[in-house]
Amino acid sequence: MIHSAVGELTNSDPLLALGVYPLYQQGTIREVFTWLRRLPLRVGLNHCDLARRNTIVDETGRVYLLDWGCAEMHIVPHYDLNAFRRRYQPDALNLRAFLNGYGISAEEWSMILPELNALALLKGFDLTRWAIDRCPGRIAELAQSASRCLTVYQESEQLRLG
Repeated sequence: MIHSAVGELTNSDPLLALGVYPLYQQGTIREVFTWLRRLPLRVGLNHCDLARRNTIVDETGRVYLLDWGCAEMHIVPHYDLNAFRRRYQPDALNLRAFLNGYGISAEEWSMILPELNALALLKGFDLTRWAIDRCPGRIAELAQSASRCLTVYQESEQLRLG
């Protein structure tokens, strides 16, 4: 997937015409996707439906995940983390509580966040390309979403590099 995403970044990329990104950012996007290809990402089981209704907390405070019917193999823990952020758009306090429950420290979060944003960008681009080929009625919606993913990535990088 990443290899083809890099190869699609040409002057005739349909995402340019859709306004997903401007041509001058193509090199930066290529660098992001190439960086992702070099990451030592792990594939494992993701719950894919993290919600309060799918948990039980025992008398010691330990949380158990239930209802693994939506589970699938994907990049761990990235897939569940991005799904949680997308679904709930948590504020800082709720995000911290979730990460604590997931067992991710603030330091680990600061290291994984650029990867999450880069993967969201890749997914946004990939879904838009899928719509162009398979679901024309969703092109505008997914192009707008991919453009937002690029903005989020850029803003997070500016904050990180300060």
